[in-house]
Amino acid sequence: MDVITESELAKHYEVHNLWVCIRGKVYDISSYVDDHPGGVEVLKDVAGSDGTESFEYVGHSEDAYKTLAKFQIGVLEGETNEAAPISSQAWDAQRAQLQSSSLKSKAAGWPVAVTLLLAAGIVSRWLLQNQQAYEKTTFIFVWNVSSPFWTGILLATLASLSMYLYLYARFTKTLEYYKEVWEYPSYFSCKVNRANI
Repeated sequence: MDVITESELAKHYEVHNLWVCIRGKVYDISSYVDDHPGGVEVLKDVAGSDGTESFEYVGHSEDAYKTLAKFQIGVLEGETNEAAPISSQAWDAQRAQLQSSSLKSKAAGWPVAVTLLLAAGIVSRWLLQNQQAYEKTTFIFVWNVSSPFWTGILLATLASLSMYLYLYARFTKTLEYYKEVWEYPSYFSCKVNRANI
């Protein structure tokens, strides 16, 4: 393999002559620009420089490493360590950790709901036992309202509020993503023969 200096690497930053350094290895990806799933602009941002951070941030699959190996033309001067590519097991472990933390956060909500229900039950039982003492106060209970009109308003408000809360809970579930960024493939193979286009 050729040893390439940083100044030589910096000269190759145009689309038709695009070199990039990833983990100390230099790749000529000029012929891959059209096939890159992230588009040309992503490659132009790291052209002629070290693109290791950007490459690893996206979390490429093992197929991406195999594809990239085809374009290697040399090693960056001063780089002696050959870092092995991160295996998909490392990404799977990170993904599992993120999913388990999201499950823990979802599971953490049920003790609060149970506690609130128990507290409401205890308070309502106490209020029912001491109803006679509270009849003289200004609290409005459904069974203390003398006018059927206000009873209907109160019941309609409670029904509307409960329906609104139910619909709001259903709506917020539609905003949750079912796939993480890392679950989408990082490389889409071209299945169309370009000679037929």
